[in-house]
Amino acid sequence: MMRLWGVLLLAGLALIAGAALLGGGARAIADDKKDDAAKEEMKKFEGNWQLVASERDGEKAPADVIKTAKAATKAGKVTLSVDGKTVLEADFTIDPTKKPKTIDATPTTGTDKGKKSLGIYEFDGDTLKICYSEKERPTEFTAKKGSGNTLDVYKREKP
Repeated sequence: MMRLWGVLLLAGLALIAGAALLGGGARAIADDKKDDAAKEEMKKFEGNWQLVASERDGEKAPADVIKTAKAATKAGKVTLSVDGKTVLEADFTIDPTKKPKTIDATPTTGTDKGKKSLGIYEFDGDTLKICYSEKERPTEFTAKKGSGNTLDVYKREKP
């Protein structure tokens, strides 16, 4: 009888260990799928973008800035320029599995160097909408007064 309990105990432990390993494997597969989704989504960012609208904390950006502001993205890096002059370079990461999709950017140049911005983004054809803040990640695409949010809308430039 004791021997039967020992065998059952070992079998139970083996099942638990196997389930834990499979669960870990499932997490690893889920992480791989998340990485694959991010790589595919990152391709959508590649290219040159023209700013078409921008609002920060309830105030719209001046028309002359919007008219000349551009973003160029490649391999998780973005260069922002206004009137042909580079004003900011940053590294960014995305998580397209979140709802809404998230984007984090950290400037590598300029006065905001090293200050991480937390954001959300969405694509609608050749339009990219990004809402971000240095305080906390926005939950909706708005930049109301007092929110500290910036809402930018970009249109992909034709090659």
